[in-house]
Amino acid sequence: MTTDIRFETEFEKPLTFKQAESSLNFHKVFEANGKVFRKEEYNNNLLIKVIHYLDTSEDDQLILSDLVTCYPDLTWFEMRTTEQIGPYKKEIQRFLLSIGEYEDFQITLLLNEDGLLIYEREDEIVNDMAQVMIRKYYYDPVSKREEFEFVYDVNGHLSSMRGTGSPFVAENGYSIGNSEIEFFFPGFLSEHPYYQHADLLPID
Repeated sequence: MTTDIRFETEFEKPLTFKQAESSLNFHKVFEANGKVFRKEEYNNNLLIKVIHYLDTSEDDQLILSDLVTCYPDLTWFEMRTTEQIGPYKKEIQRFLLSIGEYEDFQITLLLNEDGLLIYEREDEIVNDMAQVMIRKYYYDPVSKREEFEFVYDVNGHLSSMRGTGSPFVAENGYSIGNSEIEFFFPGFLSEHPYYQHADLLPID
């Protein structure tokens, strides 16, 4: 298997080798057959994290054994699995300790056809209690810049909307409650039903 190496910023923007050499923070990306299978994350030119993209045919414990051998100074590794669901890409991030156990924490992401993050869920077990945080993101259709963030409660109900400018001000944490959304943005939720609830996939 031939491995190709390229570089990117911490925000996954392409870098040349010379740019990476002069940069303090960057990713070293490993590809085979055009598919990313591993990333090394550097901060202040020091390796701080290794991300492995776990293929469905791979055994995570065998991969861990290889990672521990290659990176003996690291005590945990980020394991990512990806799934293409129509135009959407689902990604799950888990954190595997070098002793072979997973942390009680995982992140689920959904990216749209433009590669923009539209859904983010964090699941964590704290003192034997499950904690969930779900956020969704709305982007301006022309500029593709994030415009609004939606937050949901543990039951999957919309609880607040965040943004910049009026009516989002520091005094209210740059957010408005669910009951205020229709007042300030009449018709938005009916026109964009994906943000009414915490479901992963949009209903096309």
